[in-house]
Amino acid sequence: MRLLPPGSTVAAPTEGLKESLGEAGIFCNVNDLDAWTEAVKKLMEDPEHYKERSQAARKRAKELEDLFEGQMIELTELMERAINRKVKNERQ
Repeated sequence: MRLLPPGSTVAAPTEGLKESLGEAGIFCNVNDLDAWTEAVKKLMEDPEHYKERSQAARKRAKELEDLFEGQMIELTELMERAINRKVKNERQ
């Protein structure tokens, strides 16, 4: 059995996976074994298709990383303001 190298994702089109994978995902109905087989086979046998899907996956990962980083900065700033406000109120 050959495994696909990391870089592309074949998944069922659940809401969470569609949102997280976006255009980078290759979606197949959970009950359509032929679609899953074809999707994996094409990735394994078509280097150009694999390269395109891998690039899309890396792009999506970077988008999510940037989004997450921005959200973490906002959350950290919010927490710092709340802590500073609490400390200030306790000193009064």
